[in-house]
Amino acid sequence: MFKRTLVVLAVVALFASMLILSANATDGTLYTQGNLEWSLDASTGVVTAHITEAATNGVIHFEDYKDGEWKTFTKDNGNVITKIVIENVEGRQVITKVTGGFNGAKLETIVFPKTVESIGQREGGWGFTSKAIKTIGPEGTPEGTCDLSSITQGWSDYHYKNFFTNVACSTFILPNISAYIVPQMFNSASGFKEITIPENITAIKAAGFNNCLRLKKITITSAKTVVDEKAFKDCSQFYTIVGHKDSTAYTCAQKNGYEFVDINTGEVILEGTIELGIDPDTVFPWKWEDGDAKGNLYAEYNGNRNVNTNWAWYEAEKTLVFFDNKPGSWNETGAQSAVSEGDGHWMDYADKIEKIAVGPEIDKISSGAFKDLPNLKYVQIDGPYQIDGNAFLNCTSLVSVYRAYTNPQEGVADLTSISTINSGILRNTGIETVILKNDISAVNATAFYGCKNII
Repeated sequence: MFKRTLVVLAVVALFASMLILSANATDGTLYTQGNLEWSLDASTGVVTAHITEAATNGVIHFEDYKDGEWKTFTKDNGNVITKIVIENVEGRQVITKVTGGFNGAKLETIVFPKTVESIGQREGGWGFTSKAIKTIGPEGTPEGTCDLSSITQGWSDYHYKNFFTNVACSTFILPNISAYIVPQMFNSASGFKEITIPENITAIKAAGFNNCLRLKKITITSAKTVVDEKAFKDCSQFYTIVGHKDSTAYTCAQKNGYEFVDINTGEVILEGTIELGIDPDTVFPWKWEDGDAKGNLYAEYNGNRNVNTNWAWYEAEKTLVFFDNKPGSWNETGAQSAVSEGDGHWMDYADKIEKIAVGPEIDKISSGAFKDLPNLKYVQIDGPYQIDGNAFLNCTSLVSVYRAYTNPQEGVADLTSISTINSGILRNTGIETVILKNDISAVNATAFYGCKNII
């Protein structure tokens, strides 16, 4: 009985050690999860993924990236991975479907075999959701290209909403299948300037290309493709539709002032009248390395760094800029008391600051972050979706808070990108009008004390 107990304990200990190894797979050893078998070369960040020998169908699943953690690889490994290579193994089931989400701070490339008929299907959508991702497709796909031409299965709103959110691909090759561009399918995918819609794509729904800031031109192959009038919502550079005159693509161009080019003749049959927005390549021109003074701002919460932000001061522009130093994870500007490593602290320039720019992927403007700055006039926000209490308290010269890719408006705070707003953020400032997002989740009763108009 004693020997049997020892054997059981040994098996339990072995199983526990296997779990620990699986959670920290960095040695090239094979690990499994469902039908998925994978290994990670930690020196290169390359994951090699197969179907298991025991699999009875061709489906593998990368468990969703959720609550800041990629469940398949764990949070730590998710921040190491640069490339995922999905391969068929001779003698095993052929991979036909890859489900789940792909997200990681450094994940740039996803390679899959041409036998895959469907990829990225995920409950609630969000298949590829990282600004680092720039190449998706079979082996040999050129860098910067998303090539889905081998995909044969269609998709639905629920599983493909935000499918390409934020991805940096400069070229998209879509499958010629009976499907449609679902709402927000290309939400904030800002790496590409042109795209061609194959003839069997049946529709482009409202906001299908929402906030694609570099998209300038679309070619719609079929006259039967139904194009919603709001398909290119907030695409500030969008100007040209190439398509068939007797089509909804033409109607969309008419309604919005887009240029329309006849696909058969190449003739411009509608002159564009829409005014283009700000060139996205000029919106955030600052580089941390070029700052006249710079440092790393950090603070801890419950033993973990919740602030890990690079700041830089540009003397000629009287501008303070915050850069994310922990991409893919929670980050915030930090309060004025946060510790700074580098050339002093940005507070050394508090009396000089006229503009603050908060860069992309910074999640929150911290409590009291910029209060009492006497000469602060403009705040440009890109990434934050939360502003904590008293963030701009007593900034008496502040006259505009505006979203990146828009122009500042005197006396206006455009907070349409912010979901949570806490107490007194604009108290005793020069802001009179506040514009909120339609589905804002939380606004403190004292947030806009002294403001005259809330829209």
